[in-house]
Amino acid sequence: MMRTKWIIVLNYNLYERCLAHLETLSGVANVGLFFVDNQSRGEEYQALRDVCMKHGALVVEAKDEKSGLAVLQEQLVKLESRLVLFRTHKNLGYGGGNNVALRVLHDLCGSAGQFLIVNPDVILSQDAAQRLLDCHAEICGPEVYERYKQGISAFGHTVDFSTGFSEGECASDNNIKALSGCCLKLSGRALEKYGYLPEDIFLYGEEIIYFERVSRQGGAPYYLRGVVVEHIGSLSVTKHTFMHYYYLFRNSLTYFIEIAGPHYGRYGRFIWLYTTDCLDTLRINFRKRNWAGIRGILFGVWHGLRLRKGPLDG
Repeated sequence: MMRTKWIIVLNYNLYERCLAHLETLSGVANVGLFFVDNQSRGEEYQALRDVCMKHGALVVEAKDEKSGLAVLQEQLVKLESRLVLFRTHKNLGYGGGNNVALRVLHDLCGSAGQFLIVNPDVILSQDAAQRLLDCHAEICGPEVYERYKQGISAFGHTVDFSTGFSEGECASDNNIKALSGCCLKLSGRALEKYGYLPEDIFLYGEEIIYFERVSRQGGAPYYLRGVVVEHIGSLSVTKHTFMHYYYLFRNSLTYFIEIAGPHYGRYGRFIWLYTTDCLDTLRINFRKRNWAGIRGILFGVWHGLRLRKGPLDG
């Protein structure tokens, strides 16, 4: 019988963190573990592949956009595998990579499915994973302790969908607007109502796009107070680099131009917040002589205005 509870881990060059998840989470009773390798470097993928095969995993490697998925689904049903490793044909980003697993599992499990997305850079206990998967809410997430901030993230309590910025006082848990994408439980019911994760954005901003959509359709996430995970922080992109600033400023601008602006019309407020953020960040990086960071901000703004999406060429 096909199990309905799964943990999904999207890997990109973080073999050691995936190994930690394998060692910890494979012990969660009646729960499958699905690794999606997002075209990691050859040696990183090979190391993950070797250890997964030692644990009896079903391993499938895609050669192009569609190949492998039919084989994966067929073998998953036939073998009733509890451990899966699927290698994508290219880096699909956070949304695209996680959606590979979500689509396959949702097709097999239907509305009864419970799917917990966990980034490799998250420290998650067996108890926390079990409580999230057992939660009856359509969408739920834990308290996220951000190591670099040394505190619990308040993003979902303060984000304003009309601008994409965090503003105002913290909302109560009953009125929380969004959850962190680093550890997020989506049910089959949620996927049927609100769709899959956005795929045309890359690296930053998928959560706000998804939860803005959920909010406009009358839904709301559930904040599982008392369940805490630790987010080490992005290990695939270093903070304060060209790439870090490029995607932050590009994606927040495309979000407003395509979604928030047309739906909420707060153009003046967004221009003020975005311009202030740009100038403040430029000033800080100029003092630090961080020329790469400054280039990232400027290119991010330029490409945001041109509605560039996906990974940066080269």
